[in-house]
Amino acid sequence: MNTIYSIMEHYKRVTKYWRDSLVDKQFSQGKYKFSNLAKSFLLNDKNNFFRVNNKNVLCNLFSGEDSTVETFYIPFSHKKITSHNKHEKDYRPEILFPIIFKVQVSENGFIYPIEKPIIPRDLLLPLDKEDFFIGNMDDYDLFVTQNDIPKFEFSETSEWEKYYSENIESQYQKGLIEYLLRESIIDNERAQEDCKKLIKSLNRNKTVKKKFLCAQGKYNEDWSKTIEDKLTDDGIFYKHIESYITKWNDYFEYIDKLLDKVIVSGDIFSGYEKTNSAYFTNGELNISSKITAVYEDIYTRDKNPDLSLFQNYATIEEEKEIPVADSNLFFSKRLGHNNNVYPLADAQRTAVSALLSGKQGEILPVNGPPGTGKTTMLLSVVACLWVENAVKEVEPPVIIANSTNNQAVTNIIDAFAKDFSKGIGDFAGRWIDDVKSFGSYFVSSMRSAEAREKGYITEDAVKDMETEDFYIKAKESFLSRSGKTFINKDITVEESVRELHQLLIDKKSLLADIEKTYRNYHELGNLISETLKIDYKNREAIIEFGRTLTEHKKDVEIIEDKWERYLASESMLLTALSFLPFIRKKRNLKAKVFAKENNFSLYIDINDMDAERFISSIKYKKEVLLSDIQKYDAFIMALNNCTATLDKLENGIDPNSAFIEIDKKADTKIRFEMFLIATHYWEGQWLIEMEKLIEKGHLSNTHWKYKNICENNWRRRMKITPCAVMTSYMLPNYFSFSRKIHDNLNKSDYLYDFIDLLIVDEAGQVSPEVAGAGFSLAKKALVIGDTKQIPPISKLTKSIDIGNLHKANLISKNQGIEKIDENYKELQDKGIASDGGSVMKIAQNRAKYYPEKKLERGLYLYEHRRCYNNIIAYCNELCYKGVLKPMRGEALEDSLLPSMGYLNIEGKCQNILGSKQNELEAKVIAGWIITNYKKLRKAYNGEEIKDIVAVVTPFRQQSIKIAGYLKEPKDKSLKDELSQITVGTVHSLQGAERKVVLFSPTYSRHNKGSFIDNDKSMLNVAVSRAKDSFLVFGDMSLFNRQSISPTGLLSKYLFENEKNELSYEHQYSKIFLREDLVSKENPPKILMNYKEHDAFLKNIFNEATNRIVIISPWIIYSTIEKNGYDKLLSGKNAKITIYTDEKFNTCTQNKPDKKKEEEFELTLKKLKDLGVEVIVKNNIHSKIVVKDNDTMCIGSFNWFSAQRGGKYCNTEHSIVYQGENIKEEIDNVINQLK
Repeated sequence: MNTIYSIMEHYKRVTKYWRDSLVDKQFSQGKYKFSNLAKSFLLNDKNNFFRVNNKNVLCNLFSGEDSTVETFYIPFSHKKITSHNKHEKDYRPEILFPIIFKVQVSENGFIYPIEKPIIPRDLLLPLDKEDFFIGNMDDYDLFVTQNDIPKFEFSETSEWEKYYSENIESQYQKGLIEYLLRESIIDNERAQEDCKKLIKSLNRNKTVKKKFLCAQGKYNEDWSKTIEDKLTDDGIFYKHIESYITKWNDYFEYIDKLLDKVIVSGDIFSGYEKTNSAYFTNGELNISSKITAVYEDIYTRDKNPDLSLFQNYATIEEEKEIPVADSNLFFSKRLGHNNNVYPLADAQRTAVSALLSGKQGEILPVNGPPGTGKTTMLLSVVACLWVENAVKEVEPPVIIANSTNNQAVTNIIDAFAKDFSKGIGDFAGRWIDDVKSFGSYFVSSMRSAEAREKGYITEDAVKDMETEDFYIKAKESFLSRSGKTFINKDITVEESVRELHQLLIDKKSLLADIEKTYRNYHELGNLISETLKIDYKNREAIIEFGRTLTEHKKDVEIIEDKWERYLASESMLLTALSFLPFIRKKRNLKAKVFAKENNFSLYIDINDMDAERFISSIKYKKEVLLSDIQKYDAFIMALNNCTATLDKLENGIDPNSAFIEIDKKADTKIRFEMFLIATHYWEGQWLIEMEKLIEKGHLSNTHWKYKNICENNWRRRMKITPCAVMTSYMLPNYFSFSRKIHDNLNKSDYLYDFIDLLIVDEAGQVSPEVAGAGFSLAKKALVIGDTKQIPPISKLTKSIDIGNLHKANLISKNQGIEKIDENYKELQDKGIASDGGSVMKIAQNRAKYYPEKKLERGLYLYEHRRCYNNIIAYCNELCYKGVLKPMRGEALEDSLLPSMGYLNIEGKCQNILGSKQNELEAKVIAGWIITNYKKLRKAYNGEEIKDIVAVVTPFRQQSIKIAGYLKEPKDKSLKDELSQITVGTVHSLQGAERKVVLFSPTYSRHNKGSFIDNDKSMLNVAVSRAKDSFLVFGDMSLFNRQSISPTGLLSKYLFENEKNELSYEHQYSKIFLREDLVSKENPPKILMNYKEHDAFLKNIFNEATNRIVIISPWIIYSTIEKNGYDKLLSGKNAKITIYTDEKFNTCTQNKPDKKKEEEFELTLKKLKDLGVEVIVKNNIHSKIVVKDNDTMCIGSFNWFSAQRGGKYCNTEHSIVYQGENIKEEIDNVINQLK
């Protein structure tokens, strides 16, 4: 950035920017239901765009003593046309607000626009999901950049306000002014004339005049002053009002031009009627108001509390990289785990260890591609921290898991109920009955009852637990289990807690002992391997080596004793004269002979025998042996200690096992047991605290919103459920309290720096400003997400976003457009920007760790266990640079469906209601599910169909069509089951999974588009949801193997094996009928087997006069010859052209097949000799025959390669269309091939 501010100054600027972004986002919504209007908007007098006439509206807009108020204004709307009071069933909104703008309203009710009009972001492409739109964001940004808004500042019109307030005394005069305003009269002469006529008319008839005044709501008997002079002759009124109305008209002219430029087509509002109903926003109407309140508090405080995490979060600079610590170093520090079967994977362990080593104010990003165990890691983190505080005997940690969308939040809370193992034995499950989850769920009051009905522990459920009745039952249940466990029926809660804590201490000591003894054993083992040259892990060799050392020690002691005896028997004269060379030589020779005779050479070098120094050699050898024995004994002791300690973990564990394997055993044994014990420890602590509250009569105080009570409430509730789950929007509300600032005045304050760990899940989908408030309330953050999945789509346009950055001085205005765009791109990449940023991007930017240089910063989870290997291989290649480790394996050969499959459908894509649909594709998909319903349920052991299958499509209208066809079965039970299948855009499966995912691309050769390929995330999410099978149902010509696009890469996997093509035997083949190709004069004909197909084709050869076009992915000359087509192909008047696919004819599993290549070359040569034109293309999937311009057959029959009998003969079907009405479709097919 151009300017580097202090940390304090910078995070305040970011705070202001995020606050402004949220406020603007409130009014970036242009789609509403009728039910929203009353509670969210104030209806202005529809006859007056420029003025607030309704006193109630004016009162609602103002607060305190303000003379003006800022709000948002909607000058007109579009209402969906109803039929018999029922709205047409489609996905389009009931009410549209195409234009919203910020205005200033005076206390007299006059309205002044103060900013450019906004077309709500949810009405402009691109959208995060295919939905109704009226235009494109780029067109909007271009217009507002190139066109200045008419100046309309409040200060310029204050003279008019003053005149109105001070000089227009009569209510009747004001009624006239409002009449003129409403009629938008600005021509001075005409206005004077009209006004005179109106006054004379009213003066002549008091009743009429009274009605007029009553209509204004301003009747007053004193109306007969010199009105005519005041309003007409002196022209004072016109002097001031003309400018006001002129500016309004200019403003609306700007709006008209804007809409004219941006709206994509004139019929976009088809099915709607424009109304002149104008609305003001009704105060804090949206869910982000609690977040903006936190930002306003931070921004306006003179002295802020500790906000180290928030300041880190709001920092633009990239964090300095440090290496990732070895997770083995945290073996005895990780004290809890959630599962007794599955230990942490290596990457999960690294992430948990990194979090435990983190300091206050740090953000740990964990990049979690699909199916890599994000939830398991999250649960293990919670378990670790819960146990850790129990061991320390301090208050439980306050852990909050949150995200923005309900699907992500629901996934988390569901995991807390089902993914914590119950365990076996005395400590299994809960000791307090009726607590069914380890997570509490804090939702809005509107959703609370529904959530509780589903079994979630909601805020209301928690409050019900905090009653004397529940306490009595809970204590009884707890003591019953505790008494059995500790074999003491009279045990108290306090005694139970002490016993449980001691068990935790013992388990923690065991972890420390395992780590210590294992490391000691291997350190000493490496030492003896290095010094004694022996493999310490070879148990037999070690035992033998010990025996050898003992024997050597004995032998050396014997040598020492013999040598001493030898010296004692030596002549004293020889010893005394040994200084003489020849005597010394003789003495040494005698000693050498003695040494040889006694086998000294086995242990000591005697070649250069020196009798004087020999004893010292013996002693040195003895010392070396003693040292080796000492090392050996220490090693054996370490081995025994390690073995004994590991036996406490599990009998028979080999001390030579890799430490990682020991760690895994500790997860499922010790750490899981510690988690269960800690669960009951905290249950006991909860009972103790509840008893104190009851004794003091303080139970009723727990709802008070004072700081100490709020903190105590959270700490107490964390003893029952170690984690609370909520959306980012709800979070500030639950961590606010009332602070007294005057005797009778309280102010909302917040528990800043209170949450011990904030977990943000699906962080790649969370906008930075939505989550920021939560970071101000926490000490540390674990951010889990994937920027390769669907990103958040900002509700702000680029121009508004940059404008907010300008206002916050995060981007300087005093630079060129290119430099502004460069700065803006940087803020997007760093994650700070509302449009293009995300919590995950910020976390990556602030990550200390960067182990995977191919990808983004932060730690990664690699082990993918959801999908079959070749399904996730597509995502791995598309998005993850091949770093994922597929762990599930390949699909079984006899699987019901291929893991990657397709069915070619010759449908037609149409633009409908601002969306797209493909009727035939939708019909076939629904029919396929209905036809295969029983097979699918049988293959998956009777699971419900909604848990087996899901359908994903880029377009909302297509999902509506498919869902509609799924409701067609007459069997009510079947219809009810099918209606529960998830059918929607890719967002409907974000964070979820199914065994089989059907993908409906919707596009066809008639109506192509790049929406699917615009962002890799769409197919990355869609494909990675499929555990067993990902099936594409659509026009396969759109999937081009030569393209490097996401669909191009997908085609590589779809067409890898001929078996990937699905065959669909529907009991009613008319399901494939294209209604748009049917004529009454020429009803379609259905071909059901190879005989009917062959008969049809032979007739075509006989009847064609102009051309015959055959499209077939495979052609085999032996099939042509065997069925007599070689004779029919030659000597015809009609030109015969065959289109076929190169890859299908020459490759096997995407690899060149020499045999097939040779056969194909021979086929081409023979067909050429027959006078047939063969055009070899890529991406041929259609099976079509065309005769002249009046006959076309579309189906599943491979005309020149299909088996006509035997086990490989399939039941094929095709539909024959005839008549002049199909010429356009024929031309479309042929042109597509050209």
